[in-house]
Amino acid sequence: MHKARILIVEDEGVHVLALESMLTESGHVVLEPVATGEDAIAAVRNEQPDLVLMNIGLAGKMDGITAARHIQSISDIPILYVTGHLDEDLLKRAGMPRPYCCLAKPVSARELKVCLEMALRQHALKNIQKYDKDT
Repeated sequence: MHKARILIVEDEGVHVLALESMLTESGHVVLEPVATGEDAIAAVRNEQPDLVLMNIGLAGKMDGITAARHIQSISDIPILYVTGHLDEDLLKRAGMPRPYCCLAKPVSARELKVCLEMALRQHALKNIQKYDKDT
């Protein structure tokens, strides 16, 4: 599997450390984590990650879903949501922009690996299909 450059958007230090550890053990490159939606948008512009791991319940003015909407308006990259509170209303709201996966905290290494691989493959296939359509 392609080793991706991943941006973690998380405002809880313990979760950042756990996610960083799981991702680096899988061989991925973890960019400097950010804690706000505004910083996530700037990091996507500046660092151009392959994937964003986005906490939905960010502190501050902008939650993760709003930040994801902004990110997807400037960049076509997969976003995996992470949340401590999975409920039906939240999943409906998170449905746009379409996440590749929504993980419940605490995230297990196995779940993260599976969702990450699926998101990267689906995104690559989508880009191949788009290329084929355009040619």
